[in-house]
Amino acid sequence: MTFSRPFCISASITLLVFFNGCTQDDDSSEPNSAPNLPTNPIPVVQAVDQSIDVNLSWACIDPDSDPLTYDVHFGTIDSPPPVSSEQSATTYDPGTLVNGTTYYWRIVAHDNQDHSTSGPVWFFTTAGFAGMVMVPAGPYDMGADYDAPSSLPIHTVNMSAFFIDICEVTNAQYKAFCDATSRTYPDDPNLSGMDNYFTNPAYANYPVVEVSWDDASAYATWSGKRLPTEAEWERAAKGSTDNRQYPWGDEWNDSYTNIWDNIADGYTFTSPVGNYPNGVSPAGCYDMAGNVEEWCEDDYHGDYSGAPIDGSAWIDTPRESYRVTRGGSWSSGTTAFTRCANRNGNPSPIFAQYIGFRCARTP
Repeated sequence: MTFSRPFCISASITLLVFFNGCTQDDDSSEPNSAPNLPTNPIPVVQAVDQSIDVNLSWACIDPDSDPLTYDVHFGTIDSPPPVSSEQSATTYDPGTLVNGTTYYWRIVAHDNQDHSTSGPVWFFTTAGFAGMVMVPAGPYDMGADYDAPSSLPIHTVNMSAFFIDICEVTNAQYKAFCDATSRTYPDDPNLSGMDNYFTNPAYANYPVVEVSWDDASAYATWSGKRLPTEAEWERAAKGSTDNRQYPWGDEWNDSYTNIWDNIADGYTFTSPVGNYPNGVSPAGCYDMAGNVEEWCEDDYHGDYSGAPIDGSAWIDTPRESYRVTRGGSWSSGTTAFTRCANRNGNPSPIFAQYIGFRCARTP
């Protein structure tokens, strides 16, 4: 009896220590958590005018300080495919990209406990080509019932994205081409009061005229571009949200463009390119309703029966002698010629004081 009490006390202390140890172990056993969402994307979300040599970077934290690896998804669609897996770096070099293109990317973070966290899709757009604007892909209604039968039937065209010049090609730009290639200068258009139109520095920023379709196509190739298709030209002129008559809307305004009856602007013939900011098109292009008509890539057809619906050029085999011109000019005697849907056809070898061009480019 004398020794039973200490024995019991000792046993009780031993059991208490044992259970206290178990309790302490249970309290410290927390479940492992998945990585946090990836954050801080560079380029930032919706960034524009990015370099085609941009590198991607991001940040990510694991709540348990576990080591992390990453899968990188990257591409030109909004559900980008995987391009790198199980990398430890928080940077990725996608290589040289394409100008004026929207890229999408996403990061999936993995810890070493079989947990993963998929981040949101981020996107950015690279810078476009100098002097050009990118027109996004999508459908629009080509043609109009307010115009001549040649603009019928109205049909939906599903466009791919493309670039188009903001302004018409100028005398200075075309002269650089001629000087570099030893091509003959255009003939003087004999516009009264505008002597030596092509070579006079006073008219360097005016649209080049007296160029044939072949001349325009050669310049476009030399500059790394091409002539716009007829569908591209109309899409750039009127946008895709409504079938407007003019680049600025449905109401005519003399001060928005350069045509024959607009004497208040001080220009009897051509005017400098980009001179009418109120007449800019939804795509951001100037002079699409006047100044000079513009060559397109397509052969001319009397209407749209059988026309492509993908925005490509309508070209016959063999090629027709007439090519499409668009946009009206300083010599247009009526506003009908300046409507977005209006179409003209001219012999491809023709040289005229009212015909010039602008260029396009595929991204």
